[in-house]
Amino acid sequence: MNDQNVKFLEDSLFNLGFGDKLNEQLKTNMKENQTEFQLDFSNEQKVPGTEALDKIQYQLHFKRAKDMDMYFFNSYTAKLTDETNQSKEQLFYVNKSRGVTSKEAYNLLSGRAVNKNLINKEGEKYNAWIQLDFSNKDKYDNHMTRVFHEKYQFGLNEGLAQLPIKGKETGLSDSLLNSLHKGNLTPVTFVKDDKEFKRFVAANPQYKNIDVYDENGKYLFHTKKKQEGVKVESKEETKNTTKTKGESTAPKKEKKTGTAKAKKPRTRVSESAAGKSMKK
Repeated sequence: MNDQNVKFLEDSLFNLGFGDKLNEQLKTNMKENQTEFQLDFSNEQKVPGTEALDKIQYQLHFKRAKDMDMYFFNSYTAKLTDETNQSKEQLFYVNKSRGVTSKEAYNLLSGRAVNKNLINKEGEKYNAWIQLDFSNKDKYDNHMTRVFHEKYQFGLNEGLAQLPIKGKETGLSDSLLNSLHKGNLTPVTFVKDDKEFKRFVAANPQYKNIDVYDENGKYLFHTKKKQEGVKVESKEETKNTTKTKGESTAPKKEKKTGTAKAKKPRTRVSESAAGKSMKK
């Protein structure tokens, strides 16, 4: 058994959010010199604002090199079963121990977007938001991935600035921004008329806004970018829109008329294309 290979794989598991609980199982399987093997890992995530638990199961895929004593951690499958017993599943690729973390996989399967550093076919690095498209699958039965590039001009700071977040006058905290970049439904404190109340916020790059939820995790409204600025829509203005878990509640934009061609703000790619290029 290659000790350096073991250490590399253990570090990969830790960096991707699986901790060290699988280390002994990893060593046992490597000692058996199997061509390939899988490790199972499960976790529960508390649904923000509720006592409900989402259950997520992971199957990690390892394969032995043909001509050397070395194993590779190439991918893992994540299956989310929410509090309503509805399930979603996705294969995530691992590239040199980097890729979508276990928590980010949960957030993506929950319908939220995650910010990642990627590499294109030319080997150039770029930053983008990614989000699963639950209405389309590739030939491997994997959900397609929507990619919102920097040119899409989604302003996370701009959207947050329109909300009455406590302490924003001194600057938004790095922990808030980092949490939103990871796709978390993030708790914040709003201040209005000298009263404080708890809210949750999430990034929604597809519609260039911030989704806002009440203290029980129920959708309230979103910030909407317009030419003259950013408008915060009230709950009443959006009451005709419905949201189920994993879906955006923002109303569809009206189609533009005229001869000018509409810009293509995003691309939709298969997980096999997007996942293999991901950096942590």
